[in-house]
Amino acid sequence: MKAYKCFISILCMAICITLLYEPVFAGEQGPKVLKVKGLYIGMNIDEACIVVQKLLTIHSLEVSKCVEVDCSAEGMLRNDLKFRVAMKDYLSGTPSERKAKIHQSYIDGGIESMDREVYQNLLWFTSSFSDGKLQVMLSAVEGSMPDEEKVTGYKIRYSPTTHSATTIVESGVDKKVTSISLTHEEINKLFNTGDLTMDQFTQAFMNAYQIPKMEHDVSSELFGDIILRGESWSFTSSFGYKVIISKTTSSNPFYGTACSLKIIKIAKKSDHTFN
Repeated sequence: MKAYKCFISILCMAICITLLYEPVFAGEQGPKVLKVKGLYIGMNIDEACIVVQKLLTIHSLEVSKCVEVDCSAEGMLRNDLKFRVAMKDYLSGTPSERKAKIHQSYIDGGIESMDREVYQNLLWFTSSFSDGKLQVMLSAVEGSMPDEEKVTGYKIRYSPTTHSATTIVESGVDKKVTSISLTHEEINKLFNTGDLTMDQFTQAFMNAYQIPKMEHDVSSELFGDIILRGESWSFTSSFGYKVIISKTTSSNPFYGTACSLKIIKIAKKSDHTFN
C-alpha cells in the first residue's frame, strides 16, 4: 500500500513538473506554430494562395509548378519544340542565308519572326556551336518526344512591377509550405511599419509573435567600389522553423536599402537521427 501511495506521489510530481516546465521550454523555442498574417510553415499552398490574395489584394495570383529543367544543349532542343523548329529552319539555309536570318531576327527584336526566348536561345546556340555541331545535336533529338514533366514543388509568384517578379511562398511536391518570403514593400503593407527602423521592426515582431531572442549578425562585402553592409536577425526553433529578418545597405545611395522577412522550414529536433 505504501509503495502504491509512493508511486502515485511520484507520478503526480512528474505531471506537475511537466506542466510547469513545458511552457518554459515552449517559450524558449517560440510558438509551436508560427502563424504570421495567416501564413505558416506546413500549411497547404493552395490555402496560402487565398491568404496572400487577400493580404496583398491581388486576385490574379496562382500556384505554379516548379519543374525540373534539362539545361543541356540537347535537352533544350528536345524539350522546346518551337526552338527545335527554329533551329531546323536556321540550318536549312546557306551560310549567308543563316546570317541573314539571325540579322533579321535581331532587327525584329525576336518578336515578329519568333518568340523572344526562342530568338535568344538561337542566338546563344549559333554563337557557341558550329553549324556542324548544331546539325548533329538536332539529328540526335529529331523525332524524340519532350521529357516527361517532373514537378519538384510549387510556388506563388507575382510581379510588383513590370521588371521584376518575387516568390512569396514555396512548397514541396506534397504542397506543404516550406518557405515564406516578404520584401520590404510587402512588410510595410502588411504590418504598416514604414516609420520603423529594422531594429524597431525586429523588436516589434519578436513581441508580437513571442519570439524569445534573435541572433544579430553583421557582414560586409565589396563589389568593385561598392560596399554592401548586411545585417540579419535570426531565430531557430526546434519546432521546425527558422525566422530571418535581414537588411542590406549599399554605399552607393542609388541602390538604397533592401530588407526582407523570411520563414523557412528546418528539421525538427525530433527528426534528428544519430543512430
